[in-house]
Amino acid sequence: SLHEGGDVETSIAVAGRMHESSEAGSSEHDQSLHILGVSHYRAGLHQKAQPLLDRHVELYPKSEFAIPAAFFQASNAVRLQAWKQAAVMLDSFLTLNSNPESNPYLPDAMYEHAACHFAEGQFPEALRKCDEVINRFSASKVIGEVYNLKGNAEHALGKPEDALKSYQKALELVNRAAAGPVLLSLVKLSPAKAAASFADRYWKEHESPS
Repeated sequence: SLHEGGDVETSIAVAGRMHESSEAGSSEHDQSLHILGVSHYRAGLHQKAQPLLDRHVELYPKSEFAIPAAFFQASNAVRLQAWKQAAVMLDSFLTLNSNPESNPYLPDAMYEHAACHFAEGQFPEALRKCDEVINRFSASKVIGEVYNLKGNAEHALGKPEDALKSYQKALELVNRAAAGPVLLSLVKLSPAKAAASFADRYWKEHESPS
């Protein structure tokens, strides 16, 4: 309940005690290891999260938590910028868990796979993966970030007009916290009058860029 309610600090403490007192192979050990890994991930403690998530995936492939554990294992590798490792994990995850009815993490994993492609300079692959998410999961909570990444890939491929449209769509969909980088991209690509408007909005809503 603490874990599902988002109380990360208490979840780590309680799950840690539960994990220490439980026997390997038991449901308590399975559950507490999963909660420890995901809670460390959510707390931004990615170096500590990775071995916990790796261990859960290794020990409990049949667990009721197997799908989220495998997703967070790969997603945590993305946070650590271990792009090649993360891409391999995400490719396996997407292959083994391709049904959106049983895998609610599917659009998130596809987006993060696209991010790995982009980080590795594989811009056409990143663009194709973004388009796949947009076509299949237009109502996903990450769709704004997907359009932003799509714009980045298009810009890298020398398609500024397409990139501008993607950034404009991203700005409609992302939350305020994620809007800053989108606005900066729009400032760079937009005609002068529109660029000035986006710049004014950036200065009004976000901290000064470094």
